[in-house]
Amino acid sequence: MGIRTLGRSESPNWRGEAMRRRLLLVPFTVQIPPAERDPHLLQKHPAILRWCINGCLEWQRIGLAPPAIVQDATAQYFADQDTLQQWLEECTEDGGSAAFTRSAELFASWKSWCEERNSQPGSAMALSEALIDRGFEKGRESNTGHRGFRRLAVKRR
Repeated sequence: MGIRTLGRSESPNWRGEAMRRRLLLVPFTVQIPPAERDPHLLQKHPAILRWCINGCLEWQRIGLAPPAIVQDATAQYFADQDTLQQWLEECTEDGGSAAFTRSAELFASWKSWCEERNSQPGSAMALSEALIDRGFEKGRESNTGHRGFRRLAVKRR
C-alpha cells in the first residue's frame, strides 16, 4: 500500500468507480521562476525527507485529509471524464412513467454523440450495463418484446 504520484501535464483518461475511490488530482498551480529557485535544494534533502516522513506518519495516524482545492479538482476531473453523464444530460430526458425507449434507439443516439466528439462508443451491451449501473430500469416492450429502458427518452433535436 502506498501513495503514488503521476507527474503529467495532461490528466490521464481513467473512468470508473474504482478510480474515483483511488485517485486524487493535485493541481500544481504555482510554478517557481528559475531565478527564484533555491540553488541549494539538493543539500536540504535530509530536511525534505524528514518532512515527507512526518507527513506519512500523520497520514497513518489520521488518514488522508485532502484540502478543498484537491477535492474540487478531482470532482471536476471526473465530471469532465463522465461522458455517459454528459450524454444523458444533453440527449435524454425523463419520459415519465409510460415512456419506454428501445436499446437500439438509445445506442444510436449514444453512438452519434460519441462520434461527434471523436470518442469510442463501445458496444450496445456496454451502454445497457452502464445505464443499469446508473439505476435505469431495463425491460421489454410489452407488445413487441424489444429490449429497452423505462422512463428514459431520447430528446428530439
